[in-house]
Amino acid sequence: MTRDSANLEPTAGPSATRIRKISGCRPGILDPTQLVRLLRHPESSLSFASFDPQTALMQDVPDFRKLSLKEELYRPKRVVVETPLNGESSWRFVPSARRDEDVLNEGQWPRVVEICGELVECSQEQWDIYKLDPHYDCYVKSYPSLTTISRLGAKDSLLSSIGPKRRANSSSLDEAGPSPKFRRTNHREFGGAYVEDDRGEESEVEEMIIDDEPNNSRPRSTGPGDRARRFREEIERNRKDRREKVARRAEKLAREEDEMKIDLSANLPDFPQDDLLGYKGKRKVNMLFDSLRENSDPDPTSPTQEDNQRNTLNYAHTKYSKRTRTVSPTSAKRELEAKRVEREKRRRERRDNDLNAWRKERDARFLKELYVEINTNDDGCQHSPGMQDMRSPSVTSEVDRGTSQVNSEQDAREAAIVESRRKLAELEADRPLWEFEAKKRLAREREDAEFLKTEAEARRHFILRTEAERKEKLESAKREAAKREEALRREKEEAAQRERERRQRQQRWNYGPWTEKRALERYRALSESFDGTKFSATEPLTSECVPWPVLQSPSTFSVEDVSWATVEKFFEVVRGHMRSQDFKNFVEKSHRRFHPDRWRSRSLLKSVVDETERGCMEVAANTVAQALTPLWRELTGRG
Repeated sequence: MTRDSANLEPTAGPSATRIRKISGCRPGILDPTQLVRLLRHPESSLSFASFDPQTALMQDVPDFRKLSLKEELYRPKRVVVETPLNGESSWRFVPSARRDEDVLNEGQWPRVVEICGELVECSQEQWDIYKLDPHYDCYVKSYPSLTTISRLGAKDSLLSSIGPKRRANSSSLDEAGPSPKFRRTNHREFGGAYVEDDRGEESEVEEMIIDDEPNNSRPRSTGPGDRARRFREEIERNRKDRREKVARRAEKLAREEDEMKIDLSANLPDFPQDDLLGYKGKRKVNMLFDSLRENSDPDPTSPTQEDNQRNTLNYAHTKYSKRTRTVSPTSAKRELEAKRVEREKRRRERRDNDLNAWRKERDARFLKELYVEINTNDDGCQHSPGMQDMRSPSVTSEVDRGTSQVNSEQDAREAAIVESRRKLAELEADRPLWEFEAKKRLAREREDAEFLKTEAEARRHFILRTEAERKEKLESAKREAAKREEALRREKEEAAQRERERRQRQQRWNYGPWTEKRALERYRALSESFDGTKFSATEPLTSECVPWPVLQSPSTFSVEDVSWATVEKFFEVVRGHMRSQDFKNFVEKSHRRFHPDRWRSRSLLKSVVDETERGCMEVAANTVAQALTPLWRELTGRG
C-alpha cells in the first residue's frame, strides 16, 4: 500500500529551492478540509485504478470476431474506490482535468505542478484527488507551462459540483443529434480550455458491455430487439463521425506540414543537392520524420500520402523549437565565477585601504597631541631668542651706558637656553614612556577586538545549538505523534478484527441444531476470548461477550435468562462430558472468572455503556458466582 507522505527536497541549481513532494491515496495532505468534501466517513480510505474491460476474465485476448482494423483503442480511464470500515466499497470515474486545445492527454506522473502558487511534486493519486475536489480547478497547459491547480470561488465550485444541465425539450434533443448517453466522449468549453465530459465514460462502459454480449443469445421480443439494433446503429454513426473528424484533422496537419516545408525550402540558400542530402547536422529540419520512413523509399524528399498521414498522427508541430547553441555551456559559469572573484578582490582592497587610513589618522592625532604638549612647556624658550634679537639694536646702542647691564642680559639669555635644553632632555628621557603607553593602548584595542570576536562567535554557537535543539525537539515530537498515531491505528485494526471474529462466531453459533456439546464448545470459546480481552471505554463490554454458563441457544438467549437453576443445570450436564479432574479445573476457572472481586479489578462493569444493561449484567454475574460457590466448595473440599 502506498504510504501518504509530504516532504521537502532541494532541487539542483544555485538557489537550491526546496520543492514539496506529496504522494499516497490519503486526501488532505496540503488542505485538511478535503477530508470533509471527499470522504463520506472520516475513517474511509481511497484507492485508485485504471478501468480495463478485460479485468477478471479468463482469456487474455479479445473475441476475434469483434476485432476490426478501424477499431479505436479505449483510452485508459481512472476510477476511485472508497472503502469504509465495514468493507463495503463503492466506486466512480475520476473526472478529467481542463487542458489546452493542443494537449492530447494529462501526461506522465509524478511531475512538478503548481498548487495555489507553490511548486509541488505531485503523484498520480494526489492529482486524481484534486480532480475529485469540487473546490479546486485542475488545468493542464501546453509545454513549457506547468500544470496548475487553483482554488475556485464559491460560485465556481458550486457550478463545477453541479455540472452542465441537460435540456428537457425533446425537439431540441432530436435536433442536436444522438443523446449524451450514446456518445463515448463529449467536450465542453470551460475558461478557454476543453474538458471531457464524464457522462461519456458511462456510455463507453455500456458500449463495452453490449459488445461483449454473445451473438448466439436467445432472441427476445420485437421491441427490445429494435432498441438494441438502433443502439448499435447509433454507436456506429458516432464512430464514423469520430473517424471523419480524425481524418479531417490529419489532412489539416498534413497541409500545415507541407506549407512549413515550402517555407523552409524557400528560405534556404542555394546549396548543391548533394550537400543538403549529405548533411548530418543535429537540428536538420528535413530529418524530423526520417525515423518513420522505410529504407526502401526511393525518394525521401517527397513522402507519400500514407507517410504524411502517419507522421502527422504521431507528431504535432509547435512554436517551441530548440535554438542553435552559440556559446559553450560552461562559459556563463566561468564568467560568473570571474565576476565573483573580482568583487571579492575589490572588497578586500577597500577594507585594507580603510584600515590603513584609520591607522594613519590615529598616529597623526597622537603626534599632534604630543607636539602641543611640547610647545606648551617651551613657551619661554621660544620667546627668549626672539626678544634678544629684537632688543639687540637697543642693547648695542646702550653698550656705553654700562657693562653690568649687558652682562646681566647675556646671563639671562644663556640661562634660558640652558633651561630649554634641560626640558628637551627631559622630553627625550620620557620618550620610552610615551612609546610604552602607545603600545599599551594598541594592546588594549586588540584585546577589545578579540573579546568582541569571541563574544560574537559564542553567540553564533549558542544560536546554532538552540536551533539544533529546537529541530531535535520538533523531530522528536513528530516521531512521538507518528508512534501514537500508529498505535491508535493498530488498536483500531485489532478492535475491528476482534469485532469481525466475534460476529463470525456469533453467526456460527446461531445456525444449525443446538446441542449440549455445542453449548460447552461455545462456553469454552467465549471464555478464552473473555479472559484475554481488555475491555475499556473504546472497547466496551456487551452481554454477547460474556460466556454465560447456560444451555440455551444464543439466538433466543437474554441476560434475564441467567438464574441459579440454569447455571446448576449447565454444570450438571457438562460433568458427564468430562473427567473428574478436568471438571474440577473447569469449575475452579469458572468460579474465578465470575467472582465479583475479579470483575471489580478488571473494571468490567465500568466499560458497559448502557446503565440498564450494566445493572442486568451485574445481577447475572453475581448469580453465576453464587451458584458456583457450593459446587466449588464440594469439589475442592473447602466447605
